[in-house]
Amino acid sequence: MKHLMMIFMIILCLNPFNTFAEDSPEALFPAVDGNGKWGYINREGTFIIPPQFDGAEDFRGNYAVITVWPETTDESAEPDSLRDCEGVIDRSGRIVVEPVYSFDYGYDGGFYGGKDTGIWCVRKWQDYKSARLEGFFDIPSGYFSGLVWYGIYPWVSDSRLIPVSDDTYLTGYADRTTGELIIPCRYFGTDPSCFYGGVASVALEDEEGNPLNDEFFLIDETGTVIPLPDGIHAVQYEGAYEGRVLIKNDEELFGFADVQGAVVIPPQFTFANHFKDGFAVVQYPEGDWGTIDPDGEVLVRGLISDDWEGPAFENGMYATQTGDQEFSVIDLQGRTVLTFSCENLVKLYPPDKDGLCMFETDTSGIVNVWRDRKYGFVDLSGQITEEPKPYKSD
Repeated sequence: MKHLMMIFMIILCLNPFNTFAEDSPEALFPAVDGNGKWGYINREGTFIIPPQFDGAEDFRGNYAVITVWPETTDESAEPDSLRDCEGVIDRSGRIVVEPVYSFDYGYDGGFYGGKDTGIWCVRKWQDYKSARLEGFFDIPSGYFSGLVWYGIYPWVSDSRLIPVSDDTYLTGYADRTTGELIIPCRYFGTDPSCFYGGVASVALEDEEGNPLNDEFFLIDETGTVIPLPDGIHAVQYEGAYEGRVLIKNDEELFGFADVQGAVVIPPQFTFANHFKDGFAVVQYPEGDWGTIDPDGEVLVRGLISDDWEGPAFENGMYATQTGDQEFSVIDLQGRTVLTFSCENLVKLYPPDKDGLCMFETDTSGIVNVWRDRKYGFVDLSGQITEEPKPYKSD
């Protein structure tokens, strides 16, 4: 019976996204005992880190966030609403950051910089007066900065540098493995760009706290300015993706430069995304969308989308409108894989890994009214595998 109960406990407590490669450290999973205390078990259900915490998160690399509720004489206090009671343990169960903080894990179900390669943002909600200081915990190195910054911008990329703000609320860049401020806090401080591919876009700040002359420029990881030709400017939030940096000219047309600042693809697009998987999505002045390679060669053109970022892309294919109540799926070579239409069709999505495309129908006739939306699925042969029905979030 005890063995069956342990199996039941594992099923309840395991996070299905917590997976490890065969050569990874022993997999440890948060589990709760009969007294409501949390520890960590291995795949056989044996507690490796004894139950002793009031909450436990999945291990990320060699570290996990745990919760220890403070002792209180207030019987009306709800334990799960208490703040500043999280800390960090290592795989031996040793506390490496005392449980007196609040941790920010990421957003939209994601992580700041990857599961085992990112950081946690650390704060304290209680006992602050004029300003709330912040810090970060770097998961690969185990470095904890302490609460020393007035702002942490933790959507880290592939760089050792992370944007931080001091008491001027301007932005600089600190080494996430040592906490050393490598590039002083002197740049526009609202939503600063992270480094990617060794490049970040920054701006100086004017007296009103806005980007000076509305212009961004490029720097490398030493803070040295990467020169761009006259009339060419950097784009906020951008770095070097696959060796290409998004730029724009005085007419607000977009193109791409290399990591030395030389223009490779002249500005000619009204919108462009950075490169990923060997191509970038662009919009032409005529209003249609397409994709280009890193040399500017057109891969696909003529796609139509009402999304400001262009047609949806997944598993190597686009979904684009090609007629009234008609959509097509097009691959990166411009070949039409599927043309699909049905009554009241308003949207088709690119195929998932199983080759099924979700589609939406709407009988309301009113844009952005969702109560009459229905969702179905069609395969790449055009066969409807599931008829449209109202979407249910459960």
